[in-house]
Amino acid sequence: MTCTFNTDCKRIACSDHCINKQLQHTFTTKTIDGKLVDCDIAQELFNNVKTIVSNIHRLHKQQNLSKKLILYSDTRFNGAYAMLNVFSSTFDELVQILDSKLLTTYSRINDDFLLDKCRFLLPFDTVIEALSDDR
Repeated sequence: MTCTFNTDCKRIACSDHCINKQLQHTFTTKTIDGKLVDCDIAQELFNNVKTIVSNIHRLHKQQNLSKKLILYSDTRFNGAYAMLNVFSSTFDELVQILDSKLLTTYSRINDDFLLDKCRFLLPFDTVIEALSDDR
């Protein structure tokens, strides 16, 4: 979004893309324009969830869950919310299908913090959906 406000601005991106990029940076970027992104706790949560989800996908264990897990993708608008939200709704079920290595990662996830992040991201998801609507 920084380029949007520079004096030599060449273009202005669509609103949903700008919002999505900010959310993406929150979870995946350590520095922007040489400045630290101070989101270590959220990024640790995101990385732990992503590790578990990608392993469950690879090992084909998700058929034992009530919902299909969604793996984060840079190209999916608000992909972090999609992944975290489904993970949160199946959080208690996951313990039954995880191996010892993934259980260690799972134990580092605070389910209350995870739920708080999902609640925080919900309005962004709603706005992104509304801005992306073709009507």
